[in-house]
Amino acid sequence: MLGKGNCTITSPSQRPRRGVEVCSRRSVLVLLLYLSLSSLLFASVHPASVHSNLDPDIVVLFLNFLQDVSGEQFTSSRILRTVSSAGPIYGTFSAFVGSGIVGGSVADLRDAGRILGQDGLRILNGEKVENMPVTTAEFQHYVFDWHQLHRWAISAVRLPAESAVQYWQYSPSELYRWIIWGLVAILVVENLLIILLRSREKRRHAEGALHESGQRFDLIANNLPVMIWMSDTDRRFTYFNRSWLEFTGRPLETQIGNAWTEAIHSEDRAMYLDSYAAIFDRRLPFNLQYRLRRHDGQYRWVSDRGVPRSNIDGSFAGYIGCCIDMTHEREARAGLATLGGRLIQAQEEERARVARELHDDISQKLALLANRFQELKYAVPESGRVEEEQFAELSELTNEIAADIQRISHQLHPSKLQYLGLPGSVRELCREFSRQHKIETECVVRDLPQDLNDSISLSLFRTIQEALRNVAKHSRAHHVKVELTCVSGMAGLRVSDDGVGFDPGQTGRFGLGLVSMRERLRLIGGQFSVLSGPSLGTKVEATVPVKVRVRSA
Repeated sequence: MLGKGNCTITSPSQRPRRGVEVCSRRSVLVLLLYLSLSSLLFASVHPASVHSNLDPDIVVLFLNFLQDVSGEQFTSSRILRTVSSAGPIYGTFSAFVGSGIVGGSVADLRDAGRILGQDGLRILNGEKVENMPVTTAEFQHYVFDWHQLHRWAISAVRLPAESAVQYWQYSPSELYRWIIWGLVAILVVENLLIILLRSREKRRHAEGALHESGQRFDLIANNLPVMIWMSDTDRRFTYFNRSWLEFTGRPLETQIGNAWTEAIHSEDRAMYLDSYAAIFDRRLPFNLQYRLRRHDGQYRWVSDRGVPRSNIDGSFAGYIGCCIDMTHEREARAGLATLGGRLIQAQEEERARVARELHDDISQKLALLANRFQELKYAVPESGRVEEEQFAELSELTNEIAADIQRISHQLHPSKLQYLGLPGSVRELCREFSRQHKIETECVVRDLPQDLNDSISLSLFRTIQEALRNVAKHSRAHHVKVELTCVSGMAGLRVSDDGVGFDPGQTGRFGLGLVSMRERLRLIGGQFSVLSGPSLGTKVEATVPVKVRVRSA
């Protein structure tokens, strides 16, 4: 729809307005689409400019035209519709505006008629003409036709001041500008309200889900047979489940924050607090063991495992963890360690007994047997050359058996440890291993104390002995290096070879020997590790805290 008017428009505030009824969103969108299409249609029907056939330097001024040479009568509007297509035409009378002229400084005869009419009324009313004052009026005004300005692309900015533009035709965007902005504002407010209501609904659902999740968590946590806790971002503990409260025998309000740490054993409290603070700052999982006082006053060993937790947006929210009473497990482990120590001790005692039997009994008897063969050798007559050779072979075989038994007895119970100490015994073991198995063996022993504790010396010696035995049986190595050193109160052992290696994850062939070495070192407070891989050789490493023998008075 396009609005037209005959009034003079000098400012946008005088433009007409129309009210619209607020309708549904769909109707508003349809209306906006309609206005947009109307604007495009308006622009296409009323082009911005039409090409002029006149020279730019020519100005056409239309005065009047009533009759041609043939006597045919014409009206000004008819003539102007014919000739206005050639270019912009300007006129002298306001009556021509709207008939085809652009406009200009035109005379408005209606003002003259109005003045003459007023003077005629005064005369009819009996006023004498000579007494009437002379009336002067300005009949010339700047008046322009909006259609012609738009037709010939003449900007209204270039018009003289106080010009009047008639027949102004608004575009839909101008005509309904405030309506459109009002509708847009309504739509924006409506959408904001919808978004707000949806956000409130989502928040209400989220709060309900969170509340339900919290209830579900409480139900699960309070019925688990483990003690569960939670902390916030300030390291303060904010939650303890029912199992924790039953274990400690204290109400929740007396344990919130860090008050619960009073139940940690005094010897373990500082260690726990320092470790927890360091791990908390680094946002790492942890597993700490300490003694916690039970409701009956007895301290129990607990294993405390904690992991970081996050909010929905991924930000750090604190820690959550659980504690398990592991007192029975530690007691069982200590019992197994004691049993393992006793088994190893019994094994060493049995080895010593067997070694003594072999050395003191069987070796002596074999020595006597060898002497008897020697005596029989000399008792055979000279004619019995064959018998003499047989006695010599039997005597030599007997001596070899005696030497093997002596070597086995030394392996079962290394008596050299008591005389040579650990350094000399290890060097002798390496020389004997190289000679027996024809494998190049390098031995490095330095900085070891001579009065090393007997249990440590025996455990290190047995570890080296078992490692070399595995090298001889499985590695197919050409070179072995044994290193035994002492640095900063720690004895370090390394046995490395250039053999075929093996997969440490599949230790079926070496399992018993590795377990024996690991158990021996664990009993004396040591650490044991094996590094190997197919075609990469094997490296056995151990560290043991050094202890010396206590000298008696």
